[in-house]
Amino acid sequence: MMLLRRKFLLTICLTLACSFQTKADNTGMPSAPAASTANHPAPSPKIQNDDCFLCHDTMHAEKFSRSAHGGHLCTSCHSDIHEIPHEDKLVPVKCGECHRLESDIYTASDHGIALKSGLPAAACLDCHGEPHQILGSRREDSPVNRVNIAETCAKCHEDEKKWHLLICLRKHL
Repeated sequence: MMLLRRKFLLTICLTLACSFQTKADNTGMPSAPAASTANHPAPSPKIQNDDCFLCHDTMHAEKFSRSAHGGHLCTSCHSDIHEIPHEDKLVPVKCGECHRLESDIYTASDHGIALKSGLPAAACLDCHGEPHQILGSRREDSPVNRVNIAETCAKCHEDEKKWHLLICLRKHL
């Protein structure tokens, strides 16, 4: 039982470390860090976000602009889009190409190890939320802000909520 608690505490610490660095993987799955961002294709400057919002009218342009990624072009993440209209099936976004540190932390965490082993585990979007509305971890309304970590973790670890909250309060507030 003590080993389980230690592993859970390690997961909390890694989650918090990740939350201080922010961000998520838009696919909800971890991605291997890229060797260099130079390998990542440059976004298509001819396609502006407003062009995307014309067809993707269910996207909330205002919420996206306030998100952690709001200063980027849609094609920064969706790098396989080179013209409009685009293919219906897009290559999954690999946020680990930009967020290498976070990807490394996740891969080494209990969740990353479980997922790699084929077990069900929380992936990026389970904690960070809707990919086009991800908030920076320092914003108090972000699900990965340290004041919200207990509630976010309790979505899956409900039976451990009180213990988790106590740990978070003692160590991180």
